[in-house]
Amino acid sequence: MQVCVAGTVKEYFNLTELDASAKQWEVIDTVGELAATELEVEEGETLDDALSVMRA
Repeated sequence: MQVCVAGTVKEYFNLTELDASAKQWEVIDTVGELAATELEVEEGETLDDALSVMRA
């Protein structure tokens, strides 16, 4: 899904958020249902490590 958003960037508990409360957003494009991808995290491996293999 592609969304175009206009809003104010703000921090909330050390996380960056985009305040689009004025409903300044528009859905540009959508796709059908995405296929599930099996992911196995090995013992001693972090989720980040397992995901980085998929990104490569």
